Amino acid sequence: MAELVVVSMFGLIVTEQYVSPAIVNSYGAFNELRYLQAFERLLKLSVPTLWGWLVVFYTLFHLLLNITAEFTGFGDREFYLVRFPCYSPAIALL
Repeated sequence: MAELVVVSMFGLIVTEQYVSPAIVNSYGAFNELRYLQAFERLLKLSVPTLWGWLVVFYTLFHLLLNITAEFTGFGDREFYLVRFPCYSPAIALL
């Protein structure tokens, strides 16, 4: 759960420190139709946006699904031994 808080705070910091000021600074370029400056502002947003997407996917697919697996019992590594009693790689390939 602490990892969820840390990753959420990282996403919040990236948004507040990089994305929000870049969006506010780009209003003038988009309103006055200065295409070169607008393109530069979009490029400036690309790296923080990438970090935002990575944080969202890491949070959803790694953290939240692992927490769900632990609560439902599927996170236990011994859970699958009853269904797949394979003791050697040769048997697994059959």
